[in-house]
Amino acid sequence: MLGSVAEHDEESRASLLYTLKIFLEQNRSWQATAEKLHIHKTSLTYRIRRIEALTGRSLGNTGDVVALWLALQAAEILGLPQIMGRKR
Repeated sequence: MLGSVAEHDEESRASLLYTLKIFLEQNRSWQATAEKLHIHKTSLTYRIRRIEALTGRSLGNTGDVVALWLALQAAEILGLPQIMGRKR
């Protein structure tokens, strides 16, 4: 589910997986997430839209949010560095 996002992060040196993790941890609060990531809210909007495009999921849909959250939890258990905000 998160493979296309991880590939995008590797190719572009982006941090979309980490952005998604923080966004969900902040209960989808745009302001709180932007502050935590030290980015402008417009940049966050771009990142979230990119995540939605790559995954085919909507962060406005509860079922999709649950699926993405569970995928992130599995990735974190596996120790994927992108989830922690670290690059390989």
